[in-house]
Amino acid sequence: MTVSRRIFLVGLAGAVASCGRLKDTKLNPRNWFGRSRANRVRLSPDQLAEVADTRGVVDQILTLAIEPTKGGAIIRATGVPPVQGYFDGELVPVTLENADPSELVYVFRIAGPWGEKRVSTQASREVVVAVFLSNIKLEGIRRITVEAAQNSRTLSR
Repeated sequence: MTVSRRIFLVGLAGAVASCGRLKDTKLNPRNWFGRSRANRVRLSPDQLAEVADTRGVVDQILTLAIEPTKGGAIIRATGVPPVQGYFDGELVPVTLENADPSELVYVFRIAGPWGEKRVSTQASREVVVAVFLSNIKLEGIRRITVEAAQNSRTLSR
């Protein structure tokens, strides 16, 4: 083995050995936030109840489908807002008084655009959202309803 090759290998070994120390530095993105820690709750139950979803309700629901998976099902809804630019859609579960325990009810929430937007075509405004429900959550459920501002859709077993 030549001298230059030995020097290269020794330098390479030193560089690789120093990589172990990199994991403990601020250069490692995994160290940027540190570890989580337990804290006391700062908000009272009344204050937590006051936290409201500032998103509006989608204008209309076009389709509602259930897609079986290995561990449960995916509930998928397609909604149409009045203009383009809506985002951050989500199916939010709702608990109603005197509700039928065999029915799940969701509201299709969506955040509105900033400023004036065009109406354009219906296809360009469609927003698809989904939620996964485990087999345990689906046990005993006979109907799933998703509510919008102008209509609602229901799936039944």
